[in-house]
Amino acid sequence: MRTAASLITNIVSLEHIKQQELSSMHKKWEEHQQKLQKMDLWLEQKREEDHKKWEKLHQKQMALTETIQNLEQRIKQQIEEDRKKWEERDKKIAQMDSTLDTTISRFDQRLMAMEARWGLESEASFRNALAGILKEFHDVQVLHVDEHDDEGVVFGYPEEIELDIIIKNGVLMIGEIKSSTNKSDLYTFMKKVRFYEQKKGRKVDRKFVISPMVNKYVMPLAKKFGIEVYSFAEEMEL
Repeated sequence: MRTAASLITNIVSLEHIKQQELSSMHKKWEEHQQKLQKMDLWLEQKREEDHKKWEKLHQKQMALTETIQNLEQRIKQQIEEDRKKWEERDKKIAQMDSTLDTTISRFDQRLMAMEARWGLESEASFRNALAGILKEFHDVQVLHVDEHDDEGVVFGYPEEIELDIIIKNGVLMIGEIKSSTNKSDLYTFMKKVRFYEQKKGRKVDRKFVISPMVNKYVMPLAKKFGIEVYSFAEEMEL
């Protein structure tokens, strides 16, 4: 009987110990689960905080990138505006230089015309100077020719006839380059043109007179004869 009672007591004692151990293990497992939950919550909070920090950093980076791009764009625009301003300035300077050159050239032509008129410079020197200007401005062939008028068609007696001829792309132009021009000069010039046409058997395509000093009665007669009149060599369009 004692043995059976002792055995039962031991079994009960073992069961009690087992229950205690199970209870202890359950508490430990719950504590462990709580720790895991706390850790998961902390990790989630940490991830959220890191994400917010990354978002803020990304926004700052995007804002900085946009600022840099805007700055680069403004710099490019400023460079382009400055380039255009310099180009316009260069064009204006070039135009001023061209205008100044033309003004000086016209002044020189008027001065040479006055010198030729008053005998300080020969008419031939004036004509040669303007012929040089024609070549420079228009890239043409300018010829000064002498043709002998045996029958006196121009002056009524045999004489050497001087003509200024321009040839460009097969177009024949005959002109008169003089320091001053009046109506009688135009009549003489037309006789020279007709004399040249008859002698060479070729029609003159254009007739012109270049003279800084033109009598006011010249223009109506020039229009009648189809003669182009220019005050300066640069004005002539070829």
